[in-house]
Amino acid sequence: MNEKTINEKMANEKTKVVLIGFDAWGAYSFPKANMPMAKRMAQNGSSAMNARCVRPAKSSCNWASMMMGAGPDIHGYIDWDTAVPAFETPTDHYGIFPTIFALIKDQRPELKIGYFYEWNLLHLFCPDAAAHHKEMMSGLSYDPGPAERIADYIRRKKPDFTFIQFDEPDHRGHEAGHDTPPYYELLTQLDSFAAIIEKGVKDSGAYDNTIFILSADHGGIGKDHGGDTPMERNIPFIVFGKNIKKGYIIQSQVMIYDIPATIAYVFGVKTPQTWIGRPITEIFNDDCNSNYELAGYGSARRISGEAEAEVKAEVKI
Repeated sequence: MNEKTINEKMANEKTKVVLIGFDAWGAYSFPKANMPMAKRMAQNGSSAMNARCVRPAKSSCNWASMMMGAGPDIHGYIDWDTAVPAFETPTDHYGIFPTIFALIKDQRPELKIGYFYEWNLLHLFCPDAAAHHKEMMSGLSYDPGPAERIADYIRRKKPDFTFIQFDEPDHRGHEAGHDTPPYYELLTQLDSFAAIIEKGVKDSGAYDNTIFILSADHGGIGKDHGGDTPMERNIPFIVFGKNIKKGYIIQSQVMIYDIPATIAYVFGVKTPQTWIGRPITEIFNDDCNSNYELAGYGSARRISGEAEAEVKAEVKI
């Protein structure tokens, strides 16, 4: 196998990534939602509105999958509030299942990682030693101030990979219900706060070199989530920016654990055998994909028994 980096073109061009996740943002809501920034990025980028979260459609297990490139049967975070893996799992030298943050830190130590989260449990999924800056942002979903502070960090420190987790519209879904006017009102607010962060990237001078990814941990139905309905399991996956196809609808079935694999592809870092996620390479302009096959990473998804059964059972909506 060729040991060169997966994608030397983007790695050498110093591409940056901003990953923004909204808790309980169901893909069902996108057509009706007033989200100018998200819709602009979808129209001018690549998107899938049938991306899937893992079972169960709950928080901890899916945020872990978004960062760990695998499902609960492998990384061990099995429920909405799992803080310690439910069974013995492979760990790296940081003491946890390998994360995208650890891979970047170890293989591209020159890169800066900014990690911002509103739900306190997410402090678990990025080792302190891997992040240039790591901070819990109370009130991020309700007030523009925290988003302004993140934007200011991006302007001043110019991180290479920035992760931002909003803890809404999850609570709004539990209180007022999914697919309700209050739920959509909050989506509009969240979009406006994400736009503040986008402006921070513009002000930093790195906008033309940045890829934005917008997604969620799960959706919801009624006032709950955790089941297998499309409203609960289908999540948005929107990718916009440098070297991303414009106006493109993704043809592959995207799984939430493909998100960190796609980020690893951008930064040219190799993923461990324990990951089952694979990069969604069809979103990139054709001249960005040549090194992927040459490096030997074009093979089929590596999956364990339970995950394989789940993927085989998926039906596109």
